[in-house]
Amino acid sequence: MYLLYFTLQYRGGSYRMRIYERPDFGGQMMEFMDDCPSVYDRFRYRDIHSCQVMDGYWIFYEHPNYRGRQYFMRPGEYRRYSDWGGYSSTVGSFRRMRDF
Repeated sequence: MYLLYFTLQYRGGSYRMRIYERPDFGGQMMEFMDDCPSVYDRFRYRDIHSCQVMDGYWIFYEHPNYRGRQYFMRPGEYRRYSDWGGYSSTVGSFRRMRDF
């Protein structure tokens, strides 16, 4: 069995994402351009129901401090948490994906 490993760099340089309290981009909104180890500490909500990724690639984590299930987020609109493959709207942390 062979294992192929490689790393790609995101060369776009900028990262920008908006998270929303409700589905279809409703409720409170907050824009991020950097990593967030605790969504609740920054956003005051434990759930993200929709999201717009404008620039860069991101990873959502189920729990704070980048733990738990991971969801790969590419530029686009996510009107409900199921659009990114989430089992629930709970997102504990997220970070920019710099190497992939």
